[in-house]
Amino acid sequence: MGAGDRELRVLQLAFGILPPVTREVFRLHRVEGLDYAEVAARLGMTALEVERHVAEALYELARRVDRPWWKLW
Repeated sequence: MGAGDRELRVLQLAFGILPPVTREVFRLHRVEGLDYAEVAARLGMTALEVERHVAEALYELARRVDRPWWKLW
């Protein structure tokens, strides 16, 4: 297993331990490509709450792989 494979596995594990709402918000925004307003409407929250969940997910994922959050995507 190469370094990239290990990092991907760590990201998968970290993604799996995010709180369920944070994980879903992150998935909808980063994977499905919905903007904050679309995610907010779908999940019944404000765009500010969506922003907070995305930031929390990025912080936690970056912390797990020991990289700055802005280098994850």
